[in-house]
Order: sequence, then C-alpha cells, then structure tokens
Amino acid sequence: MSIITLLSKSQAPITTRSFYAQETASPIISSIAHVPELLLKGMPFIGQALGASSVSLRMKEMMILRASTKLHCSYCTNTHTVVCIQAGLTHNEILALRGEKEVDEVFTEAKEKLLIAWTDAMSNGGNPISTSLKEQMIQHYSEAEIVEFSLCIGATIMLNRYASALSLPVDPDHLRILNKQGFSIVS
Repeated sequence: MSIITLLSKSQAPITTRSFYAQETASPIISSIAHVPELLLKGMPFIGQALGASSVSLRMKEMMILRASTKLHCSYCTNTHTVVCIQAGLTHNEILALRGEKEVDEVFTEAKEKLLIAWTDAMSNGGNPISTSLKEQMIQHYSEAEIVEFSLCIGATIMLNRYASALSLPVDPDHLRILNKQGFSIVS
C-alpha cells in the first residue's frame, strides 16, 4: 500500500487535472499531483525521456525494464513487463531483461546486448562505467543515441527510487496480464 494518498482527478489540484484521462491516473501522476509545480514541469521531461522519440519503443522498454529489475522496483518491473509485452518483446526476451534467463542466450544482436550492458552499468549503484564499455558505445551508437539512452536510464532510476520509496501499487489489470502471460509478479 502506498504511503501517500493517490489523488483522484476530483481530489487533485485543478492545475494538474489535465494529466488525468479519467477519474484516476497512474500512481506516478496521482502521487506527484500533490505538488502541482513538480507535476507540471516533471511530467513533460519524464514523458520525453521515456516516451516516443527517435529511439524505438522496443529499445526504450528494454532499458526501462532492465534498470527496474536491477533496482528491484516492483512497481516499475511489473508495470513495464506489461509494456514490453505490448511493445512486442518476446516472452524469453522479457525473462532475460528481468534476470530470469541469461541475456546472451536470448538476445542475438550485438547492439542490443551492448545496450543491456550500458543499462546494467548505469544501474550499478554509482560505480564507474568502464572505458571499454564507453568505447563500445561510441563505436556502435551516435552521440544523440547515447545521450537519449542515458537520460532514459537516468529517469528510470529516479522513478524506480520514487516508486519504491512510496510503495506505489501496481495496476490490478497489469497483475492480471502478468498472470495470464505466465510472468511471476515481482514483490
């Protein structure tokens, strides 16, 4: 159970109600709505960092799910497992990103393996990223891609800590999808 009230549209400050498509919104939105100025400034950044861009949805969701798994965020891992299903990742790819299968046994593209390694390095508690990994990234990706990947992972890390600290609940519909698709629910 969340440690704060998740505001419904009718409870939320009037300046935040445009973020609600219905009476309820995601736990991220309905919790940040307590501080309208953060929601109004933060959500456009989060939406851009995690949303549609020149980087494919597949790649973004790979980074989000992998970082969420590495940081043990149950809200983000469960939620983005469902988004990965919707983005077309295979069952085995999702299991590998969740650490339930070996990445090298499931992913065959070198660039995808490299992106997973970059995500792992950034999600590794502030430890330095090796020069070798940085050089590989420079060889295989443009500077713009590296910036976008890094901001996507960084925003995910921020949201993981936020969701974990506040014990944000997973949407019950997502839990049903996870069960139906044969994925374990991360707690």
